[in-house]
Amino acid sequence: MLHLVFDYIGYKDGQPDVSEKILSFQFQNNFFTHKFVQVLNENIQSSQPTIENYSLPAGGLPWDQNKIDQLTEELKQSIKTAVKFTGIDYPIDIDTLEFKSKSEEKRQLLNYLHRTFTHMYHSNFTSWGGDAKGDASLLDSVKRLSILESINAGVHKIEEFYHYDNPRHLGFQYEELMFNFKDKPIIDFEKDDFDYSTIKGDDGHLWLPVDCMRGKNLQTAYFDNDDPTQYDIVNENVWNGSFALGHRDNFLSETMTNWYVANEVEPKCGVPIANLVGDIKDLNMIVNGYIKTSMKGRKNPFRFKEMYIEDWYIKYSKQEIVKSKNSSKKLFI
Repeated sequence: MLHLVFDYIGYKDGQPDVSEKILSFQFQNNFFTHKFVQVLNENIQSSQPTIENYSLPAGGLPWDQNKIDQLTEELKQSIKTAVKFTGIDYPIDIDTLEFKSKSEEKRQLLNYLHRTFTHMYHSNFTSWGGDAKGDASLLDSVKRLSILESINAGVHKIEEFYHYDNPRHLGFQYEELMFNFKDKPIIDFEKDDFDYSTIKGDDGHLWLPVDCMRGKNLQTAYFDNDDPTQYDIVNENVWNGSFALGHRDNFLSETMTNWYVANEVEPKCGVPIANLVGDIKDLNMIVNGYIKTSMKGRKNPFRFKEMYIEDWYIKYSKQEIVKSKNSSKKLFI
């Protein structure tokens, strides 16, 4: 069981009054959770999470051609730096890159540029996705990731101007509170780990963060009108012990779900890790305390104090086999 401890700063008789609030979660009993808890426990002993809210859709920025031109030049330079570092030619002519309108052609160009970044990572630093091949896998790992991340960040900065007044944003709003261990290494999904993703938003209260991937999550792909059949459109494909709190029963809107079904892609709500033990009102109060105050500039009455794990142990035995409620995979417990 995981316990998250917060101080709640209220007022009594006009004076600050501090009390303690605890959220407790029962871990789900499956292979992936077993691995996750081991890493989370190590993280707790050696690090402190950054607590931040993650919201979809992004609000966006009004069109500013001068700023977009500046960001485009910065993105060009990032790509040229990456090409020089890896020694692998980029599949399109970067010098002609420009964004002068909100046309669908330019929207798809941004999707393409983002995919070259993820393809380089998924190909183990051997290709941008075009005909040119090479091998940058032995180059300094920290520097190559930093260089690639500059491309990713550059694309997202320009995308903010395409998010503004996007009609696909209407009728949808999702928020979750992330506990992010930013200083911990990323672990790639193994093939079987994908089996623990669920289509049911009420399968958990503590999840892998929706933004935990090398690629693009399902919601953002819908907002960007990206191709949902691409290999890198997935809610999760990496993890490091970070997690998110929130309800996912409103994770996918009806319009969004229909779009995925029309493209013959099964919509997923993510990988649940644990279920709340206690009153759902306490979870809502704390999550909203962080999210709503950060959005409106108000003072958050909650202060994260600590987290700890207790009474969680699985003894593996080949004699006992049960099925996970989230997956058809078999568990040895």
